[in-house]
Amino acid sequence: LKLQVKEKEHTVITDGNFICKNCDARYIIHNDIPYFSADIGHSGVRNQYETYSHWFEEMHDEASILNPDNRSYFYNSLRIKASEFRDKIVLDAGCGNGRFSFVVSQNEPKLLVSLDISRGLAKAQETIFRNNPDANIAFVQADLTNPPFKKETFDILYSWGVTHHTPNTKQTFNTLSNLVKEEGIFGIYVYAFNPPYQYDQQIMGLLAYLRSLLLIRPFRFICSRLPVSLVKLIFQPIFYVERLLGVGVFGCHGPPPDVFNKERYFRVVVDRFKT
Repeated sequence: LKLQVKEKEHTVITDGNFICKNCDARYIIHNDIPYFSADIGHSGVRNQYETYSHWFEEMHDEASILNPDNRSYFYNSLRIKASEFRDKIVLDAGCGNGRFSFVVSQNEPKLLVSLDISRGLAKAQETIFRNNPDANIAFVQADLTNPPFKKETFDILYSWGVTHHTPNTKQTFNTLSNLVKEEGIFGIYVYAFNPPYQYDQQIMGLLAYLRSLLLIRPFRFICSRLPVSLVKLIFQPIFYVERLLGVGVFGCHGPPPDVFNKERYFRVVVDRFKT
């Protein structure tokens, strides 16, 4: 790729292009973010783009990015030590609003590449640089299923809660694994398909299975094909009925003391039923 700079402020490319040397492809650079997937053709990927652009722009504030609890949550779930990031080339594959990119940026990586397909990338960039101006991060807008990197580029690659939202999880896993150097670190976190708590008792396991089969899956099938605004509208009466009865049938409620926090409830609704 050839870099074409049209406008620049200090080290920030405010307007430019990456131009393919072997074809006519051009990739816009705006405010230091190259856009490799500005036009999204695949319906499955387009759904993720539309959903999570709304999710990160409208349903997450800056506090969710800077939450100190993100640090322990990240390391405990991926089992990667903070010291392992120092002087390494790292990819955050599906960074979303940047909460874990912010965590890793504090560990002095040689370079952290934060990749996401959603419009939440610009918010992540703004928030992280405002709170960690020395962070060595490159933000890249691209499709996780077709990332614009050569094989064996990264010392560490992690993807937290993302790959199972792609059209083909296994294929995405294989694609990402090829980007990691030999002897590198590859960390993936996905939600448990059958959480252990569902099977503490046989009767509870059966009820959980029926709930999934007759309620969760049909709703997800329908909602994943609807606009975000309509999904939220459908769940409005469900939220109030669940809160009135004190029972979270759809599993979108949270932990005590504020079990039916409306803002958090609808973030979970969009994440679980729209994607």
